[in-house]
Amino acid sequence: GQVTDPAGTGLAGAVIQLFRGDGGILRTNSGNAGRYRLEVFPGEGSFELRASGVRVGASRVGLILREGERRKLDVRLEDAYSISGTVLTSDGSTPQTAVLVQSMSVSADGTNEQVAEAVLSDERGEYQFLGLKPGRYRIRCQTRNGYVYYRPSGDTPGAAATELTLGERSYRGINLLVPE
Repeated sequence: GQVTDPAGTGLAGAVIQLFRGDGGILRTNSGNAGRYRLEVFPGEGSFELRASGVRVGASRVGLILREGERRKLDVRLEDAYSISGTVLTSDGSTPQTAVLVQSMSVSADGTNEQVAEAVLSDERGEYQFLGLKPGRYRIRCQTRNGYVYYRPSGDTPGAAATELTLGERSYRGINLLVPE
């Protein structure tokens, strides 16, 4: 397939990820003119395709692929943003691996939230959400005692979760501190 920017121009270097309903994932980058290729073995099931570049992203959900089938899946990216950080112990020093981290889309009135995307922290405790649409988000991770929401360092324990507004910039260093 081909990945294009909002103007329809092929976008080299975009990240393309294919998620399988059972959790399997394939990842590649687009080459010249935004072209990419993924080979899925075995190739049957329901998939989600995500593509992202700098401040642009898109996803297609519910893709049904059949054994032996070849498909061209073109993706046009829209304005999008990213949030990244690290999951650490409460002292801020030890990375936590394989922790479920969720970006929560917040309603306009701030009273409701729903999961926009979920990832696991990697071996360095790092996580990243790519291709988020403009809007308001809260970031949280799951612990054995419930959820821990992002709050800037120095915030008092029990303070309200910090909202991040995507629309003018992406965020890095959104670190989550979990109890040991």
